[in-house]
Amino acid sequence: MVQGAFAAGDVRAGEKPDLTSLQVLFVREHNTQVAKLRTQHPDWTAEQLYQQARAIVTAEIEHITYDEFLTHLLGQGALRP
Repeated sequence: MVQGAFAAGDVRAGEKPDLTSLQVLFVREHNTQVAKLRTQHPDWTAEQLYQQARAIVTAEIEHITYDEFLTHLLGQGALRP
């Protein structure tokens, strides 16, 4: 990865390309959700759009973590419902 290709709150942001790519992926997903919500709810404020998209992306991350990542790491049935 090219050093300095991404601006972030830490100068080391470009040192871990796998982490940077995940961050970029979820930021873009957030922007996609905002665009979808804007067409469905044209009367919503920017803050409402932001918060709802944030909730959607957070739910997606939780789903990936609990239903895919942890089940592979710990095995099926390791986490109770």
